[in-house]
Amino acid sequence: ADSLVVAFEASPMLRRIFERCGAKYIDIRAHSERFLDDLPLAFLSNSFRARDVLTRYALPNEELSRARDELRHSFSRAETFPVEIPANSVVFLAQTKHDSSVILPNGEFFDVLPCLENVQTIMKSCGSNSLLVKAHPLEPESDVVQALMALPEARRTNENVYWLMSSENVSAFITFSSSAGHE
Repeated sequence: ADSLVVAFEASPMLRRIFERCGAKYIDIRAHSERFLDDLPLAFLSNSFRARDVLTRYALPNEELSRARDELRHSFSRAETFPVEIPANSVVFLAQTKHDSSVILPNGEFFDVLPCLENVQTIMKSCGSNSLLVKAHPLEPESDVVQALMALPEARRTNENVYWLMSSENVSAFITFSSSAGHE
């Protein structure tokens, strides 16, 4: 009961074990906003006292917005984008199958494959007939990427995600957990 556990990217199941044991914890993880000059960290805790102390060091939302806008502006100033992006494209940002961000509360990993049928519905709602699939660099041939590449509108892109985010030709992004989706 007097212990404090400091963990790095603890799974939901591990955090539940800490709670059942009555242990307070601080879970540290890389923050999803990764475009800053330094790597920001995110902290989760079941201790009100720890949260109060850590909140004092929170990065103001204005600073995140400023850095995001600055990055977006620098990419949009480019005279030409590295590739031709079809007008009204939809980009799917894939994630690794076994990432801590896709662990469900029951400890299982989220399976996105059954949800892929919604991709064409989203494309239709955006008036798009172009799907750019951005694979995760650690799983370029995942089941998700292969399933999406079977769609007639799909083509793979290896372009920098910030180029894609800055393109006026991209009308929507789809992701199930990519940190780029947060950005």
